[in-house]
Amino acid sequence: MTNAIRAVYEQGHLRLLDPVDLFEGQQIEITIQEPLMVGELTLAEIDRRLREAGLLAEVDVPDDAEPLSSAELEQLGRIFAADRLISDLVDEERCK
Repeated sequence: MTNAIRAVYEQGHLRLLDPVDLFEGQQIEITIQEPLMVGELTLAEIDRRLREAGLLAEVDVPDDAEPLSSAELEQLGRIFAADRLISDLVDEERCK
């Protein structure tokens, strides 16, 4: 099982910000990764990541296409920083 969860380091301990499905005493392996900030994601980086994941098809974008809004960029940043299955993200969005 691989899950990405958020945590905060406080007074020498990690405090989990998301629920986890673990039993008492279960040992796990943790990889620490700083979250990507939305401002760090350029359109070229978003494009590269989508292509690498096989999620972007070649399309013709009109020259007069509207740029992404701050909210759209923030949402994309959260998706790419989440390290979760896209199906889980879709299910999450449907429940909102």
